[in-house]
Amino acid sequence: MATISSHGAVILWMILVYSLNSVSCETEVQAYIRDNVLLPCIYDGTLPDSFNIYWRDKSNNKVLDIKNKAENLQTQHKNFKGRVESFSDQYVKGNFSIILRDVKQEDAGGYECNIRIGDGSQQTVRLNITGDRPKAATTPPGPAGGAAAVTQTSIQLLLCLCSSLSLLL
Repeated sequence: MATISSHGAVILWMILVYSLNSVSCETEVQAYIRDNVLLPCIYDGTLPDSFNIYWRDKSNNKVLDIKNKAENLQTQHKNFKGRVESFSDQYVKGNFSIILRDVKQEDAGGYECNIRIGDGSQQTVRLNITGDRPKAATTPPGPAGGAAAVTQTSIQLLLCLCSSLSLLL
């Protein structure tokens, strides 16, 4: 039976520790054109006093940078200007999710939330765009409460029925 040398055991231990400290996961989000969509990014570790979060799109364009607990919009790519919002009151809870407003077809693809804390972690969100939102089926408005509509014809039928019944009685 083969045994692992102490040098090999140290390497395996380092790989294991690194993989526990560096998190990478992928989430899929579905949206229609012109929707507002939430792209999630949650860090569940202990936050230091200072941290940096970098959101990037599939082309490595700057979607949003969060530096020292504040949004940094100076270097944001023009495609995202005025369309991205984060939840600054949630940073202390590790919530670095963003809302992307007025989704366009070209927004589809991968987004990365790079969390620069300790060894760092990365979360990937795949945004799928399925075209325009389907129009809701419309039905003609009916009477409130599901009651039958009263029309002149229905009143005439009711009167005829009443007069016929009175003749029979």
